[in-house]
Amino acid sequence: LPEAIGINPEIFAIGLVTFDLSLLHKRLSVMRKTESPTEIEKRVVTAKSEIETILQRRSLFASVIEITEAGESSVLDEMLAVLKPHLTKKGG
Repeated sequence: LPEAIGINPEIFAIGLVTFDLSLLHKRLSVMRKTESPTEIEKRVVTAKSEIETILQRRSLFASVIEITEAGESSVLDEMLAVLKPHLTKKGG
């Protein structure tokens, strides 16, 4: 991300994190059902590391949005609220 911002300062990123890794585990194992238990565990471990990196480098992100089971349905609205000031209508 720092390299991308160095190339184009107009780039901005939105970080998505969860502090409830069981939510990610549930999404992968119950809802998607595309990975083996070993693959799921690897993805959860990787996600934990990526979340820690996002939180440590929070200043590089336009926003960091926490995903919870109760608020899962509002994540898109939160992302759109961050993006809306940067979106333009073409042809108008």
